[in-house]
Amino acid sequence: MPDPIEQYRKQQLYRRVYEKRVEAIAARQICLSRDNALREEIERNMKSFVATSLQCRYRGWKGRCIAACKRQRRNAAIAISRIIPCPLCKSICSHDPVTGEILGPGETQQLILQQAKEAKEELHRQKEEALYVGDFHARDKSFDGLGELIYVNGGRYAGQWKDNRRQGKGIYQSADGYEYIGDWVDGRKHGVGIQTLSSGERYIGHFVEGKLHGTGVYYAANGDRYEADGEVYKGHWERDYRHGTGVCFYPNGAVYSGEWWRGRWSGNGIYVSSEGIKYIGTFSKDKQHGKGKLLFENGDVFDGHFVHGVAQGSGKTKGIYRFYDSGNVYVGDWVANKRHGNGTYTFVGGSSYTGAFIDDHVGGR
Repeated sequence: MPDPIEQYRKQQLYRRVYEKRVEAIAARQICLSRDNALREEIERNMKSFVATSLQCRYRGWKGRCIAACKRQRRNAAIAISRIIPCPLCKSICSHDPVTGEILGPGETQQLILQQAKEAKEELHRQKEEALYVGDFHARDKSFDGLGELIYVNGGRYAGQWKDNRRQGKGIYQSADGYEYIGDWVDGRKHGVGIQTLSSGERYIGHFVEGKLHGTGVYYAANGDRYEADGEVYKGHWERDYRHGTGVCFYPNGAVYSGEWWRGRWSGNGIYVSSEGIKYIGTFSKDKQHGKGKLLFENGDVFDGHFVHGVAQGSGKTKGIYRFYDSGNVYVGDWVANKRHGNGTYTFVGGSSYTGAFIDDHVGGR
């Protein structure tokens, strides 16, 4: 019969051996995991290094291609600028770019066709040098469907294509940080989109043929729409100008709501300054101009005419100023925001003074 004490001793020995083996296996697993993580990190770094090196070489080569393309465009622009009206046939003639001689209408047409052919070949060359990944048309192998194109200047477009043009929904990003997300028609921004400039300014709204046009919201780089700690515009646009009706919140707390003309206050509108002064009336070139009313923070009210931002008027355009605290009223002439000329000052008790005012004082006193 086996000794129980000896059996117990063997069991304890086997247990210790087993625990040591488990610890060794766990330590080995930790080492393998650490080695695997280190290997993966090295592989990532190598891939990043290779990609960066290839990109640097690619951009250097593309930079030389861009410089050559710019030179060709400049030469084409010089040739176009030499086109002049022929005094004899009244048709469009031009100078030969080599000899300088005047070419007739037929020769000029041939020159134009040759330049168009060269431009088409240049576009084809640029397409070949760019990198495109996506769908092609089965017939003519043009970009058609979904795809991404990396341009020679470092920009890239990812989205829908039609006949080699950006058409539909897509995202364009330039090398300097510009980004547009939205609708495209015939290769241009057209429809609803979000445009972010490299400076941080952002526009959300409508575009027509590549320009801001229609209803949209503009966000300045240093603020947003809700906190109003930056310039925010919501309204209509026309060819990149604030044009039509819109409201703008300024960084200092001022607000303008009304009509715009080519980016400036023009027409009927309401302006509230950062000090709480409110103006209701007409504007011209960002200034109060014409009939308007000023409501001051202390309750005073001026109703009259303005010229280039200052109260000015006499006769039929005289102004009325009502003092809130005293209840007194002045009706008369104004010059450069001051009572100046003939006027009537009526006290709340009913008495009044009618006569001359100079520099906001009765008779100059």
